Amino acid sequence: MPQLRPVIEAHGSAVLAWRDVQQQARVRRKLPLIETRVRAGIEAINALGVQVLTIEDERYPARLRHLEDNAPYVLFARGRLELSRRKTLAVVGSRRCSEYGADAARTLTSAAARAGAVIVSGLALGIDGIAHQTALDAGADTIAVLGCGIDVCYPPRHLPLFERIVRDGLLLTEFAPGAPPLPYHFPHRNRIIALLSHSVLVVEATRLSGSLSTAARARDHMEILVVPGPMGRAGSEGCNALIRDGARIVLSSADVLHSLDLAPAAAETVVETAIDLDPHARRVWKVMSHDALHVDEIAARSRMPAAVVTHLLLELELAGQVRQLAGSRFSVMPQR
Repeated sequence: MPQLRPVIEAHGSAVLAWRDVQQQARVRRKLPLIETRVRAGIEAINALGVQVLTIEDERYPARLRHLEDNAPYVLFARGRLELSRRKTLAVVGSRRCSEYGADAARTLTSAAARAGAVIVSGLALGIDGIAHQTALDAGADTIAVLGCGIDVCYPPRHLPLFERIVRDGLLLTEFAPGAPPLPYHFPHRNRIIALLSHSVLVVEATRLSGSLSTAARARDHMEILVVPGPMGRAGSEGCNALIRDGARIVLSSADVLHSLDLAPAAAETVVETAIDLDPHARRVWKVMSHDALHVDEIAARSRMPAAVVTHLLLELELAGQVRQLAGSRFSVMPQR
């Protein structure tokens, strides 16, 4: 699909391009297989309610036009297409992230999402999945850009997240329905992630990480934000190199919000009268917020043993006052 635009423009239309291409001997040999795949793709588009956008379509994301000759000629979309017109933050990083990286991704993504940013990532394991999940858990919005067909969930273990994004967010890809997640697809995906966003946040990356290709694509168009990492760790090498080469270091969520020109979300206070609290539960309740906090951080803030805090959090969860998130983190139950 990335090579589609120059072929169509050289011939003047998709119809004329196809008439010419199908005369090629290697294409004629594969014509029955190609036609079968096309029919299957059309069936998937109709069955799933996929929106098909060409670069001439007024709904086509305007920021992708910065790619000029490399802009996808066709995009396939499922979900809320209007999200692509909002202020967006790309969050990318290692598939094998450390606890430090996961915690940084949750904290920074949550702050940006609650301030109004749409979180963009690639649905991969590690930082990508954490970013999508954190945005959704905060009641905010997210866009997943795929390196495969719009009807293909990769990695398969992210199927629940994939389905949730279809329902509440937006899936985008330039690859036709049924296209597998081939290795060379992902650099193409990364350029869309980068140019779809107003800023790119890199959280943990090795020197060979695909996240660096996303940052490279974005360097000439927006600010690159990078979470620094400990020296001597492979997962920090790419991020620290980006900072050395001029990317903006991120030390708190304020740095991310400043890059996006967003104000922090209004403080959300906890109403104690929502539940009849004993003195110990009240100490836990007072340090809770709508941001996800690790149980150890809650214990430190409340100055209580972690084992006691864990028990109290379970009671509060059963009472419907807090919710448990991934990574032994808890937040106040959002008000609906």
